[in-house]
Amino acid sequence: MTSINRRALVTGAAALVPAPALSGPVIHPNAELLDIGEQIKKLLPDYYKARQISHALYEQTEYATGPSGPGDLSTSEKREQASNESGYSDAFDRANELYSPIFELAKRARKIPLRTPEGTPVKAMATLVEMDCIDIIDAIPDASAWVLLEIAQLGGFAAPPWMKRERRMALLP
Repeated sequence: MTSINRRALVTGAAALVPAPALSGPVIHPNAELLDIGEQIKKLLPDYYKARQISHALYEQTEYATGPSGPGDLSTSEKREQASNESGYSDAFDRANELYSPIFELAKRARKIPLRTPEGTPVKAMATLVEMDCIDIIDAIPDASAWVLLEIAQLGGFAAPPWMKRERRMALLP
């Protein structure tokens, strides 16, 4: 018959418990960066919607007043009046209000060192936001912005819904 002493019992029990459980919680090296990325992901859909509304109302205003020339004060006044009447000014302000926290998160993300590949999509989206080109990415002929968006999408970031995939694919090598 084998006898078990306390020391053997404690040693055997400790071997059954995983090492991370004994040393406390394991924190991902890019936890802060990934958390910022999740916050941005949650904010983007509302911003995208507001931006689409703003753009649609801008189109209405542009159609109602026609293009304005430099120094044509009467056209500028007509445009301002049409912007107010159509709701474009308010929609533009709303979109900017929603963009502001995204921009602040992007600035924070850019300051955090990249420690793992999982943080790369967050850095890519933060760069696009800080370059202030997420709204106009369709108009950017340079493929580098599109590549940043592709990298961000690998991390689950949504592309702007107004973006045309065919154009993006034509620019990439």
